[in-house]
Amino acid sequence: MRGAATIEADAADWVARQDRGNWSEDDARALETWLACDNAHRVAYLRLQAAWDRTDRLRALNSPFQTPIQRPRPLWNAQALPIAAVGGLLLVGALAFGITGSLSQKTYATQLGGRETVQLADGSHLVLNTDTILKACVTKTSRLVRLDRGEAYFDVKHDPAHPFVVLAGDRRITDLGTKFSVRRDGDKVWVVVSEGRVRIEPVGPKASIRPTLIPAVVTRGGVAVSDAHQVLVVHQDDSQLARDLSWREGLISFNQTTLSEAASEFNRYSDKKLVVVGQAAANVRIDGAFRSDNVDSFANLLREGFGLKVEDDDNEIRISE
Repeated sequence: MRGAATIEADAADWVARQDRGNWSEDDARALETWLACDNAHRVAYLRLQAAWDRTDRLRALNSPFQTPIQRPRPLWNAQALPIAAVGGLLLVGALAFGITGSLSQKTYATQLGGRETVQLADGSHLVLNTDTILKACVTKTSRLVRLDRGEAYFDVKHDPAHPFVVLAGDRRITDLGTKFSVRRDGDKVWVVVSEGRVRIEPVGPKASIRPTLIPAVVTRGGVAVSDAHQVLVVHQDDSQLARDLSWREGLISFNQTTLSEAASEFNRYSDKKLVVVGQAAANVRIDGAFRSDNVDSFANLLREGFGLKVEDDDNEIRISE
């Protein structure tokens, strides 16, 4: 367990960072992750923020030319807690700079083309796909993961008292007894459920102004694709489900996939990019499973099996009719 002084220091840093005026949505998500890690984090943050807010009000009362600084508001109401003592104010001022984030949060990452298996402290297993960054905060009271980019498969040890939550952009995916994958590419998020159920819901400051983004429950075989405007849920058979999750074995699987889409998938795994030239070549349909780390073999198939023109140099492979 982390010491109270260290938690206080981290909480002071968060309050000070909000006060500097360059607060971003990424900062808000990082704060949400830190707060959810431990109830002690939340208590310390709210207490110090209440003290800081009181300082703003006192400054405004003392000078008719000053107004309190307006900062982004947290998910919790700081005014519901008692006002901190003067000693808390001094602590905020003394520790406002250079404080690092929570030590209970661990970061896992893979390189382009990499894949890694991770076991969390609660017994859950994760598989990270290519070019992925994931932050996990698992304690006795909270289980929270933030997917910054890439793709991960979650085999969750079920614990109804402490739900397993994945944050991906402005989506929150909550385990309801589940094995599932989450892929994030900017604002677009894909969720594939191979077992059990998950709940997907919008979070963050934009959620309240997008009433169409209602929570959705996705069951086994379901695929949810969401962007900034909508969530689309479809169901698929076992064979398509296996194809969607074949990346865990180092494969990319296609089923009547256009060459343009297939090239985009291969490009997720390699510095050497496939470039498809011309609409006729882009519309060629591809079937089968291919090693994600062998783009040269795939290009050779396009040459020998489809009669396409393949031009290979150090940085890219150009495909055309």
